[in-house]
Amino acid sequence: MPPKNYFLKHKKPYDWNVTDAFHLLEETNPQMPHSELLKQLKKNLVHARDAGTIAQSSEANRLLKSWKKIKKSLTYGEEEEEQEEQEHSMPILVVGDNAVIAGNNSVISGNITVGQVPSASGSKDGDDDDDAATTKTDKDATIDDTSDSEPESWGSVDPHPRRQLLRVYESSSYILTNDIGPSNHVIQQVDFSNMCKAYREKSIRGVQQRTQLCDGRILSLSFIFLLSCTQRCVLSTVPNKSIIMSAFQPNEQLQRANISVMEDCKLVTDFIEDACDEGVMKRHLADAYLKAQDRNDEVHVACLDILSSMMQRLNHWRSPDSLREEGLIKQALTSLADATLGKIANTESDWGTYTMKPHPKSKAKERFLPDYALYNDQVSSDMHIELMTIEVKASKPASNKHEADLVRLGKQMQIIIDKQLLFGIVNPVAVGVLVQGVQVSFYKMKLDGKGLYVLVHISTLHLMRSPSDTPLIPGLLERFMQLKTIIQESVQSLYSATERKQRGDAVCPELESNRKMMMRACSTPTHIILFVLSNTTPPRSIITAIMTIK
Repeated sequence: MPPKNYFLKHKKPYDWNVTDAFHLLEETNPQMPHSELLKQLKKNLVHARDAGTIAQSSEANRLLKSWKKIKKSLTYGEEEEEQEEQEHSMPILVVGDNAVIAGNNSVISGNITVGQVPSASGSKDGDDDDDAATTKTDKDATIDDTSDSEPESWGSVDPHPRRQLLRVYESSSYILTNDIGPSNHVIQQVDFSNMCKAYREKSIRGVQQRTQLCDGRILSLSFIFLLSCTQRCVLSTVPNKSIIMSAFQPNEQLQRANISVMEDCKLVTDFIEDACDEGVMKRHLADAYLKAQDRNDEVHVACLDILSSMMQRLNHWRSPDSLREEGLIKQALTSLADATLGKIANTESDWGTYTMKPHPKSKAKERFLPDYALYNDQVSSDMHIELMTIEVKASKPASNKHEADLVRLGKQMQIIIDKQLLFGIVNPVAVGVLVQGVQVSFYKMKLDGKGLYVLVHISTLHLMRSPSDTPLIPGLLERFMQLKTIIQESVQSLYSATERKQRGDAVCPELESNRKMMMRACSTPTHIILFVLSNTTPPRSIITAIMTIK
């Protein structure tokens, strides 16, 4: 059944809005590439001109004469008033010898209709990027950045034989206008803002072609630009990436552990392997703790806290570990976080029960359920000011649960930046941790210019899987202490901003200027789930599963 014509449905031409017509067409056909949607929109205008009333025909003819301008506006965007975020239902498309199409809680009956996703292989400029590979989807719908796709291609590895998840970011979910200002960092022989602008333009073209993109490109739709020497990002094709990385100081506030920290870790490992007397080991740790306190060595004190915690949980640590989310949090993250982040004054933390909300004055609308959140609840009675977030695979269910862990983490850190700016911090900094299996990655974010939320990958290390992995503690501890120092500075900035408000000081020009740099994040994508059926008749269990997904 052909889609309804927006222009014939609205009898009065002065009620027509071409952008609304395009978005309605896109919501109805989320799998259709941008170019095909434009063709369909033009066909609807031609139909309205030929079959409509005199007034409709006249207005449709006027719009067709200015079609080039309309097409450019819908493709590249223009400055518009803020639009309300829309929640999209999840349409489902089943492809095979027989197929089922469902969406908007519709009931399937009668013959099965075969659906086919329109190909975007013929789209312009769609096959010349080496880091925008599509991503393999697993049962958690996460993105794998290790895709071995061919260079200079949008393509990816083969999809799962039974299931493929296509994330469709409709044009109404992100800002088309690429309004990115100059960077605050002066980098020799590098125009960083233009580099990010070109990167985002490429990402938008890929989204319009209905291509699945890597995490870095999806983040760029929210004006978040990932900088990393090991992940696909803005720097993937840049020869002097180390110069750009050093300009954003990934090792800022890093304090290295001394030799006594490593010696104590090795001593605990020897104790566990040799099955020595636990009382002797505890007395040694207690003596070392007092000496570290006398030296005011925070890193060593934190290390001894972690080792003491491991000693108390020795029986639990020796139990089989399947590396599930709960096990990771209970065994490794809790020990590390409690010994470092848990000792920051004027902060509270939550594991798995916290809801992160945007600032009431922010353009963002999405809420998140991070696995861990560190926040201040004292400076404001209306809201919490977050300082740090941790995402652990797999995340708790949320309205945006089908986005990759890194994308969720980046958008949560963007909320932290906006909240701190709107509260009164001139140069906000957000930090975050992403845990995937035994890998733990550390990130920090700064607002480097208009629409330039720079997400810097600090480091990736491995978590302890057993007490024998104590040699991993010093490296992890250094990074957690680095985050702790950054957070402590943010807390001080919060209270300084509170004092300025209490004194009635005017908003400084730099703060007002930085607030104008904020941009709206991309909202949750629409999802098309493809179940490839090998049999001629789909099993009833598969159809039942399709009917229950919303």
